[in-house]
Amino acid sequence: MSTEYIILSTEYNVKEKCRPLPQRTRKKSLCSAEPRPVNTAQNRAFADEFRKACKRYPGSTALYGYVAGTLIVKAFQKAGKVDKERLIDALENLVVDSPIGKLQMRGCDHQLILPMYYGITKKSAQYGFLVGSDMVTVPGKEYLSTCEDMAKLRDGGK
Repeated sequence: MSTEYIILSTEYNVKEKCRPLPQRTRKKSLCSAEPRPVNTAQNRAFADEFRKACKRYPGSTALYGYVAGTLIVKAFQKAGKVDKERLIDALENLVVDSPIGKLQMRGCDHQLILPMYYGITKKSAQYGFLVGSDMVTVPGKEYLSTCEDMAKLRDGGK
């Protein structure tokens, strides 16, 4: 049995269907795209700086804000000036470094390709909140609809 996740897109007023999740995610909870499961120097530095500034651990919203800011800065640098159309063009297929690795803004639909993390969630005595264990990473390219599938949806299935 495969589970499909539906994402509502207000920009195109269509339902975007994600591909079925891999078998390795069964019996696990979605732990979001939060930075904790990624054990890299860049992610540890991000988490440490966030904790110093905010006095709490970063969650997915902290990561999303950081990535959004990084994308905007890099896109304006690539565009060469502050101009809406040049910014849009610069964002297409832009790859940026992030605390969870390299991320790409897909050109066909301006969808950021983010990994998702699945695991067994339980309350941690160390942290005092739910954390994931037995983590599985699903790269964005494995669950997002392809650009071709999105084009068909936007053309009414033609």
